[in-house]
Amino acid sequence: MRLLGIFEQVNANIISITHVRTKKINSRVLIEIVFSIQNKNALIKLGTLLKQENGWRVISLEKTYQLKTITFGLVGHIMHTKSMEKLINSVNSFGANVSRFSMNIPPGKKVENSALISFEVGKDDILFKSMAKIERICAQNNLLLIKVIE
Repeated sequence: MRLLGIFEQVNANIISITHVRTKKINSRVLIEIVFSIQNKNALIKLGTLLKQENGWRVISLEKTYQLKTITFGLVGHIMHTKSMEKLINSVNSFGANVSRFSMNIPPGKKVENSALISFEVGKDDILFKSMAKIERICAQNNLLLIKVIE
């Protein structure tokens, strides 16, 4: 919980935390934290606070990306085709992060439903790969894909 407080002090939002169990330094498991932060000054302050806090060793704060948020809608038999699981796993496998998901599930069996999904990505090539995969999954499952222009 101390770690969360440090990120809170600089208004950073943690997107994901991954334990890198295959690499250890002095018997310690590395963690990779993906977060969003407002600007370079806040990033520098975060690095200083992490280094001051006893027990945390910062290896790198150098990989920075301007995240793009992509939002799209789906309409069709989403729940019955299990396409949501395929879609989210595909987006995640490319290194994008599903950041928002909401679904409208009307009562009744075999009725169409709709979903609004947002994902964040730091690199254009991952964006294009993710959208191409989403388009294929939608075509295979007869889902209407509505791209939101941002």
